[in-house]
Amino acid sequence: MSTIKMKVKEVLALQKGLEKLNGEQATMKGADFKFKYAVARNTSKIDRQVDDIKSTTKWSARFQEYYQKRIALRLKMCAKDGGGKPVVMNGDYVLPDEDAFEEAHKEIAEEYKDVIDEKKVNDEKFNNSMDEMIDVEVHLIEQAWIPEDISPGYLSAIILLVKES
Repeated sequence: MSTIKMKVKEVLALQKGLEKLNGEQATMKGADFKFKYAVARNTSKIDRQVDDIKSTTKWSARFQEYYQKRIALRLKMCAKDGGGKPVVMNGDYVLPDEDAFEEAHKEIAEEYKDVIDEKKVNDEKFNNSMDEMIDVEVHLIEQAWIPEDISPGYLSAIILLVKES
C-alpha cells in the first residue's frame, strides 16, 4: 500500500472511474490477476474514503422528515394529468402555482429552519472541500499489469494509481 495526496474531487472522480472499470467485462476479462486485484483493492479503499468524505452531507433524521413533508406538499399541489397522476418534468413535480406552494411551504420551512440551515452549512463545507488535498491509501498499479487493450478513457480514470516507471 502507498499513500498519495489527492484533491477531494479527484478521489470522487476516481471512485466513478473504478466503478466503470469494474463493470467493463471486456477489459477485465483478459486482464492480468495483479491488475484485477489492484482494481478491487483500490475500489474498496476509495469507497471507504468517499464514505468518509460524504459523511458530512448525510441527512439527519429530522432533515429527512422535513424533506418528506416538502415532497408531500409538492405532490398535493402539483398539476395532475387526465388520470389524476402527478405531472413530472425534469424529475420534479410541475407546480401550476409556485407562489401558492412557496406560501404553504413557509410554515414547514419555519418549523425545520434549524436543520435546513445546518444542511446548507454542511453542503457549503462539502463544496468548499473539493480542492483540499488529502492523504489517500492506494494500491499502486504497475504499468506492466495494465491490459494492452484498455481504452484511453479507462486508463485516464485510473492514471493517478499507475506507478511511474
